[in-house]
Amino acid sequence: MTTPMAGQRPSGEDETQQPAMDVLVRRWVVHVLKSHLPLLTIAVRQRAKMEGWLKFELAEKIEREGLGPVSVEAGYGEKRASSRSDLSFFAGGVHYDIELKTPNTNFRIPGV
Repeated sequence: MTTPMAGQRPSGEDETQQPAMDVLVRRWVVHVLKSHLPLLTIAVRQRAKMEGWLKFELAEKIEREGLGPVSVEAGYGEKRASSRSDLSFFAGGVHYDIELKTPNTNFRIPGV
């Protein structure tokens, strides 16, 4: 099976049912971040990386939404040993790979 491009629906999916997966993933990321504002404040203040934390929080959110099971850092493609996505899961018979990129927090901001 092929993975749909961003904004596209798997063929045959009814557009009235729910948004495309990339829209859902963005909503879930926003939900996770908004649910942990005190933690994010500490991470930004300390200029700490948080991609690993976000990866597991998002994996849990995806599974709570009834999708999955979610694999973390699963190999994909012909070079499965060296090519890994942050999160991987099936939904409605379609395989999805998610690659997370968090903003750089290692710069100084006055007052933070």
